[in-house]
Amino acid sequence: MQDCCTGYGRTIGAVSLRRRINAPFRTGCSRRSWPLRRKPTLTEIEAPLERFGAWAATTHDFGAEARDGAVDAIIDTIDCMLAGANDPVVSGLRAAFADEIGASGPAPVVGGGLAAPGRAALINGTSAHALDFDDNFRPARAHVSAVLVPALLATAASRPVSGRALVDAYIVGLEAQAFVGRGVNNAHNLAGWHPTGTVAGIGAAAGVSRLMGLDAGTLAAAMANAVSAAAGVKAQFGTAMKPVHAGLAARNAVEAAQLAAAGIHGNPAILDHALGFRALYGGGDGPGWDAATIGAPLAILGDGLVPKLYPCCGSTHYALDMVFALRQQHGFAADDVASVQVELGRANHANLPYGAPQDAMQARFSMPYCIALALLQDHLGLEDFTPAAIARPEVRALLPLTTMVINTAEGMPHRVTLTLRSGAVLHAERSEVRGSLIEPFSEAEKQRKFMSCLAWAGVTPTTASALHATLRNIDAAGDMTALFAAIFDH
Repeated sequence: MQDCCTGYGRTIGAVSLRRRINAPFRTGCSRRSWPLRRKPTLTEIEAPLERFGAWAATTHDFGAEARDGAVDAIIDTIDCMLAGANDPVVSGLRAAFADEIGASGPAPVVGGGLAAPGRAALINGTSAHALDFDDNFRPARAHVSAVLVPALLATAASRPVSGRALVDAYIVGLEAQAFVGRGVNNAHNLAGWHPTGTVAGIGAAAGVSRLMGLDAGTLAAAMANAVSAAAGVKAQFGTAMKPVHAGLAARNAVEAAQLAAAGIHGNPAILDHALGFRALYGGGDGPGWDAATIGAPLAILGDGLVPKLYPCCGSTHYALDMVFALRQQHGFAADDVASVQVELGRANHANLPYGAPQDAMQARFSMPYCIALALLQDHLGLEDFTPAAIARPEVRALLPLTTMVINTAEGMPHRVTLTLRSGAVLHAERSEVRGSLIEPFSEAEKQRKFMSCLAWAGVTPTTASALHATLRNIDAAGDMTALFAAIFDH
């Protein structure tokens, strides 16, 4: 039997109830369609953001493993943020907003000075993503920590919070980024959106709200507000605007929570509304949130973050890992190689449009350039993405050797077919990159990356080691004063 007011069946479920809620109001109903035959569950009557808000505003014992993972991610993001401080895009932002950076204000900015929290989040988030050395997160298909950590730091600077509260807020924010991402991906990602500018910002608003101590409804409203600012497309990859997406998302997260705290609340049903996020940003093809779980297990434990070993697009990392392994196994030199074919997914292929890069930004999104480096040397570092490095004749000569082939099969591994001039053909495949939960970094590798980033930022080894020790103890910090001094005053 149909409900005479809405025209939708009376079967009770999350989808049918949301249709009822979103349908135009009609009068003249000749009979009641309420109450329903049974009491609906919370999952059925709550919008996804309301359900997430109820979880996020509750006190949880996240456990030592999750907290350690959060601390690792915060440290990794801070070292990337400091390393990016002198990048031209960050210098450009500082110049653009010079009149808003000064000697007074609540939030410190990389490169010196203080600013309003939203502005600090914009500049620091851009800096964290400027060198494309920051982590990836599969559920969101985004660089989540480059958005979340700067937003949290900017918020923490304007209020008395402990290190433990910061770690809690990080875990909540990451869970929110996973929750939002699972409902729209992979359709959202394949459509050409840059989820760092969309999904990551919406989720980060939850982390900021948690740090501000907002209640469940206001936290959900902050996430709804952030949907209205979600933006960023992949056509910007290889340009200065790509890292700005992370900064804008961090700013949006801070300001969405500030708006919610001031009583400005967006639609809590915005994620799966007929005119909402999934319908418009995912083409309606994302799985939605009806079956989405929250915190069971925590995303930081079940999915895990993927910190980067190389300062370039993560879509190159599978192939880089394979080429390095083949070189170690077979002992060939760059001059021995006739061709390299890389088989990868459609989204990964689209992330890498530059065959012959002309600058550092393009080089980070060039499979031929990254493979050329892997054939010539034993590691890729920040020093490989400078104008002088990109112009090296021995590197440019190898660019034509590499081609990419798209494999449209879902969940396929990345593959490399490397042909030597001798006629030998070498094969490799990978489903995970180094740094993932399957093959995590050692403590020595984490420390080495941290020290290389701080050296790139011009920080002495002694000062860098002291900062690392301070950051390792962030979860036990009673307040953030010493932490901010260690990060921004070196």
